[in-house]
Amino acid sequence: MRHQTTLVISYGKVLKVKAQTMVFTQVQSNDEDDRKSVASSNYISNGAEEDFAQTYHVTLIEDGEFKEEDAEDAPIELDEGVKATIDELKEVNLGNTEDPLPIYTSASLTQEEEWAYNTLLHEFKDVFAWSYKEMPGLDPKVVVHHLSVKKGVRPIKQGQRRFRPKLIPLIETEVNKLIEVGFIREVKYPMWISSIVPVRKKNGQIRVCVDFRDPNNACPKDDFPLPIAELMIDATTGHEALSFMDGSSGYNQIRMAPADEELTVFRTPKGIYCYKVMPFGLKIAGATYQRAVQRIFYDMFHKNIECYIDDLVVKSKK
Repeated sequence: MRHQTTLVISYGKVLKVKAQTMVFTQVQSNDEDDRKSVASSNYISNGAEEDFAQTYHVTLIEDGEFKEEDAEDAPIELDEGVKATIDELKEVNLGNTEDPLPIYTSASLTQEEEWAYNTLLHEFKDVFAWSYKEMPGLDPKVVVHHLSVKKGVRPIKQGQRRFRPKLIPLIETEVNKLIEVGFIREVKYPMWISSIVPVRKKNGQIRVCVDFRDPNNACPKDDFPLPIAELMIDATTGHEALSFMDGSSGYNQIRMAPADEELTVFRTPKGIYCYKVMPFGLKIAGATYQRAVQRIFYDMFHKNIECYIDDLVVKSKK
């Protein structure tokens, strides 16, 4: 019996490599003519002719495909710099040329309104954040994110994904950033493992997302009520000015419950980690964030502000 393994490689959007193994089953013979017949076969090299006289059976074994993945293109709503508004915006730098701190105001403001807003923004620029290090996060006494796994659910470890070599350093760079700011920690012997999905942004950088489908399916739904969009729009009528604010990495400002951190375990080329803060993509994360915002601004809701998860609008009569 002889084995011959070959690799079949196909090119396209994804590089595919498939292993094929041929198994040659033969019997020994002392007949000179049979040995010559084997030596001329397309399947067996000349070095194998000594012990074989005739091929009786050939079995082709196809192993599973190994896919080498590239990053997916990010949808518009995930790309930094894209503003979800129909109004033309004007950039205001609250810092300086060496350390810019950009913020955006409406380009339709009058000179008087623009001066008033710029003065206000400069006065309170310390309440804005432009980097992870400037975000201390919410006090766990306000809220933490819990994941209550249903009874009887067996942990699932997703298989390791293979990425193109040029993509691996970009993934590791993003993982290092998350480690430096304390968003993730290393894990050993996890029960759950999810896969990462690298998404390429327009600027060429990588956003590392996690496929949390398995832990999400294992957790019950949180029925905390989210605001109704139509009622929020009605509540803003009659106001002269509306100021829109978006929580900067808002989900990451909420801590995970320590007992549930290892339900968020994910595998990278650099190692295995879990989130210490609430990541994007987790089930009921939106409900947890809405609960936190309403607890913080409970005395202003439906009076001065309206909020849908991490999008907040301040209503001003004048």
